Amino acid sequence: MEHILLATNYPNLCGISLYNIEPEKAINLFTGDTIVCSLLTNQIKHLDVEIKDDITREFSDENESNMFELILSLGKCLVDLTFSEWFSGKSLNISTLNITSTGCVSSSLTKLKIEVNTFDDCLYLLDGRLQCLSTLIIKIFEICYSLANIDNKKTLPKLKCFSLTSECYTQFYDDGIVLLLRRMLNLEKLTLFLLVSKIESTYIDGIQLYDEILIFMPRLNKLTFSINTLVFNRYITVDLPSNDDIQNSFIKRRYQPVGSYADEKLTDYAGRCHVYSLPYQFDCFYHLTNCFQGGIFNKVRWLAMADQHPFEHELFEKISHDFPFLQKLVVLNSKPQKNKQHASTLITFVHLVELDLRLAHTNYVEQFLLETKTCLPHLKNLVIEYESLAMITNNFTNDATRRNCSQLRRIDIDKPFICPENFHSYFPLFKDRLFHYIDKSKKPQCKNIKFKRVFQFLYLLLIQYIYDDFCNPTTWRYGKLIPYFQLCSISYYNPQIKNWTQHLIEIEYRVKESTTLLFFVIDHNKRSLAIIAEVYYLSAHRSNIIVVMNSMLENKKQIKIYSIKNFINDKR
Repeated sequence: MEHILLATNYPNLCGISLYNIEPEKAINLFTGDTIVCSLLTNQIKHLDVEIKDDITREFSDENESNMFELILSLGKCLVDLTFSEWFSGKSLNISTLNITSTGCVSSSLTKLKIEVNTFDDCLYLLDGRLQCLSTLIIKIFEICYSLANIDNKKTLPKLKCFSLTSECYTQFYDDGIVLLLRRMLNLEKLTLFLLVSKIESTYIDGIQLYDEILIFMPRLNKLTFSINTLVFNRYITVDLPSNDDIQNSFIKRRYQPVGSYADEKLTDYAGRCHVYSLPYQFDCFYHLTNCFQGGIFNKVRWLAMADQHPFEHELFEKISHDFPFLQKLVVLNSKPQKNKQHASTLITFVHLVELDLRLAHTNYVEQFLLETKTCLPHLKNLVIEYESLAMITNNFTNDATRRNCSQLRRIDIDKPFICPENFHSYFPLFKDRLFHYIDKSKKPQCKNIKFKRVFQFLYLLLIQYIYDDFCNPTTWRYGKLIPYFQLCSISYYNPQIKNWTQHLIEIEYRVKESTTLLFFVIDHNKRSLAIIAEVYYLSAHRSNIIVVMNSMLENKKQIKIYSIKNFINDKR
C-alpha cells in the first residue's frame, strides 16, 4: 500500500480504509515518518481501521501501543473514524483501548464507530473529549456496573445519532443504559440492540421504553431496536404481560410496527421476552422460542434458538421460510421432541453454512442431519458433541445422514477422540485437518496485565489453602447475606434447584455474566475445584467478584475475604 501512496501525489484523497492489518503493521503505519501519518495529519477526513491478529500471543499494558489514541492525535482533519481490533480466540471483537488516557482527544471528529470492552469506555468517550461528536455507533462487549467515577448525568446536546449494541446479558439497564440515554436531549436517531436480565421484575415493553427513555428525546424521529428481556422472579409474584399486552403497549404510544413474543408463565422462575422494530434491521436474532410469532427477516444471518420446551419440525419449517438468508444457526434445547413421526415436508436451509448443536438434544441432531427431514446443501461447519454425531450417523455408516455431512470442512468437538474406520470416507472434503478440538481447559488470552494478576492471585489461592467444613452455604446465604443485600439494594441470584438441566446451567451462566456482584463461598468439597475454575474464567471478564475462602487453622476456623478488585488496585 505504501508503494501506491508514494507513487504520486493525491491532493484530493480524503479517505483511507485499512482492513485485516496485523498489530505490528498498524504500528509501523501510524508511527514514524510514513506517508500514512503525513496524509492523516494533513488531509484525511474519513478513516476505517480494522486490526486483526490471528496469532495467539501474550499482551501487556507496558508494550502495548494505544492505536486509538495514536490515530486521534494524528488525525487533525479527521471527521469520521471506524475503529476495531480482533484477536485470536475471541468470539467477539474486543478493542484494546486505553480510553482513560488524556491523549484520547479530538476537536474535529463528528462520527465514531467503535467496539469497546466495557460501559465505562462508552462513558469516557462521551465525557467531552470528543468535542464535536454528533454520531456514536458503539458495540460494547460487556455492560456491567461502572467501576469508574464518571459523570453519567451531564446532558449531551451535540449528539444527534446514537447506536448501542451489546450481545451479553446485562443487569445494568436501569442504572446505566437508561441514565445514559436520558442525557441525549437532542437525539434524532436511536438504535438499540440489547439483552437485559432483570430480577423480581417484568419485561421491557412500549410503555417502559416511552416513560423511561423516549419522553426525554423530543426530537427523536427514528427508533430501531431489538431488546431481549430475561426475568428471574422467585421471591415475589409478578404478573407478566401477555404478547397481546406487549403489542398494545406499543400501539398506545403510536410506535411504528413492532414484533414481539413472550413467555406468559415462568418456567423454573425464568421467563423471556423479545421486542423489536419492524422491518427487522439487525443481522443477529437472539433467543427465538416456541412463542415466536413469525415474520420475514431478510437481514438476519445469525440465529440462536433457546427454550425449555421442545422444538418441533413445524417450527424449523417456519424458520427456514422466515429467515431465508440464514447462515449460522445455534440450537440450545435439552428437551426431546414429542412429535418425532416422519414429517411430510422437507425443510431446506439454502444458505446455512454453520450449525451449532453442542447444547442440543440428539433429536435435533437427527432433525438436521437426516436428509429425509432437512436439506443442508452448503453446510460447512458443525459444532456438536461427538457422542451425538456418532450415534445419529451410526458410527459414520448411516447413508441417510451422509448427504448433509458431505460438504463439511470443519467439525468442532469438545473433546479428543480416535477416528473410527469410516470417519474419513464419511467426510470426503476433510483432508489433513479432520476436526477442531475445543480445549475447555485452555486459559483465555487476556491482553490487560491486571487480568494476569487476577489469574496469579486465584492460582495462589488454589494451592495455598486447605479447606475445612463450613456451614451450609445455602442456609448461610439465605439467613444472612440475602437480607443484607436486600437492605443495601444489591441485586443477587441464589438458585435453589435440585435437578440442574443444560438450559438452567445456561441461565445461571448468563446471570453470572451480567450480575452486579458475584459472591463465591468456597469450602472443601469436590465442587470447589469447579468453582475455582469458574472464578478463574469470570475474573478475566470482570473485576467485581468477592471470594470467601474457608481455611483451616489450628483448633479454629477463620474466614478470609478477598476483594479481587482491591487486590488488583493494591498491586498496580
